[in-house]
Amino acid sequence: TDGDTPLGSILTTGSSVQDLPVSQEKSLTHTLCAKTIYQLFDFLYRWLRETKQKIKPNEKSALSLQYDTLDEFLKKFSKLEISEGSYKCREYTRALLFLEEYITENPNTLQSYLPSLGAIYYHLHDPDSLRGIIAIHETEPTAQEMILFHEVTGKLQDAAACYERLGQENVGGEDLYKAMVQCYLGMDQPLTALQLAQGLLNSEQC
Repeated sequence: TDGDTPLGSILTTGSSVQDLPVSQEKSLTHTLCAKTIYQLFDFLYRWLRETKQKIKPNEKSALSLQYDTLDEFLKKFSKLEISEGSYKCREYTRALLFLEEYITENPNTLQSYLPSLGAIYYHLHDPDSLRGIIAIHETEPTAQEMILFHEVTGKLQDAAACYERLGQENVGGEDLYKAMVQCYLGMDQPLTALQLAQGLLNSEQC
């Protein structure tokens, strides 16, 4: 997303907002505002869960009225969209929480969102959960999903084979080749990585 690069740059280099070009400063501000909004959603949903345990069935009180009011308000928002927005902000734990809640409320969507779950588990470095996602697929997992699984479990040779397969199918474009370069560097094959990088540069110049 637009906010990922400047945010990552600041986190890794220690730059301040004042050091950024105007376009990156706006992008960073957008990302930080979005993260704040999703944190508020997190707080409100957590309050609902905790308060629900305190309210007795059919109770009519100020607390139950507050609960009902907030519950109706939050029903206007999609937990799926909150999950997707959190993912774009690199808030992977929150993204997982809301996606799991969405799937729990809509169990028929599980298979459709297995790739999304897999991507989140990848960023959380959770190979066991990724293995579980692969196991419950009703259809064969995609090459992209298998790449995530192989990379998080350290099977870079298998990941490279999946990259090659996607390359032959012309899937992924520039991002695919950049990921392939990183994969071969991780396999301690700098010459292959260099050849891929040179090929990518040559294609961009054509």
